[in-house]
Amino acid sequence: MLSAPIDHRLISESNLGLKAGNLRIILRPSTRARRLILRLLNADTLELVLPRGVRLTQAADFLDKHAAWIREARERWATCPGGGERGLPSRIHLPAIEESWQVKGIFALGDKVRLLERSSGHLLELHGSIDRAHLWSALLQTWLKKKASLVLVPWLERIANQTGLHYRRVTVRLQRSRWGSCSCRQHINLNGRLLLVAPELVEYLLIHELCHTQELNHSGRFWRLVERHCPEYKTLDRKLNLASRELPQWSQFQGYR
Repeated sequence: MLSAPIDHRLISESNLGLKAGNLRIILRPSTRARRLILRLLNADTLELVLPRGVRLTQAADFLDKHAAWIREARERWATCPGGGERGLPSRIHLPAIEESWQVKGIFALGDKVRLLERSSGHLLELHGSIDRAHLWSALLQTWLKKKASLVLVPWLERIANQTGLHYRRVTVRLQRSRWGSCSCRQHINLNGRLLLVAPELVEYLLIHELCHTQELNHSGRFWRLVERHCPEYKTLDRKLNLASRELPQWSQFQGYR
C-alpha cells in the first residue's frame, strides 16, 4: 500500500498528514510541482509538496534524508519568531493609508528568496532557504517602495492640483535620511518610508516639497508659502522629524539601496 502512487484525485491537505513527535507534516499533492518541495510553515508544521506519481515511501525517504534541515529550520524559527532575522515583523502597519499586513516567513528547502502578496487577506509571505532568510528585510523594503510609488505619486498630483504648485517629475525611493527633496529642475524625490507615518505628516511633506518648486531654500518667503497651504506646518514638521527616529527596524535595513 505504501509503495503505491498517490492518487491526487482522492486526497488533499485535510485528509493526508503525518505526525512526528510534536511536528505536524502536511502532505500536499500538486499537479504542477515537478519535484518534492519541503517548507516549514511554522515551528510545529511542515509541508511536503508531492508531484504527480510520487509514492509515499519516496516521501518518507525524502523526509528522512532532510531530517537535519528540518531540525535546523525549527531551531532557527524558535530563535527568531517568523523564521527570518531578528527584527523581522509579524505585522506591518502603514498608518499613511490605514493598512495592516500580516508577515509570514516560510523556510523552503532550496527555494529562491521571494515575496508573495496575498491581497485578499493582507498577507505577505516570505519564502527562502535558511541560509538566505537574512534577505527578507530587503524584500519587504522592495515591496514598501513599490507600494509607496502606487500611493504617493497620485497623492502628490492631487495636492499639486489643489495648491497650484506643479512639478516636472517625481521619483519614489527608500532614502536613508531625507523624507523628500526637490531639485532646481522641479524634480521631486519622495521617501517610500512615508507610508509608515501618519497621513497628515505625509500631506505636510508633499506640500513642503511642492513649495520648493517656487522657493528652493528655507527662506522666510518659503515658510510663508508653506503656511499659506498648511497653517499647522510647525507642529507637523516637528512631528515628522521625531517620526524618523521611530521607524521599524526592518525598514532601516542597511543593505538596501
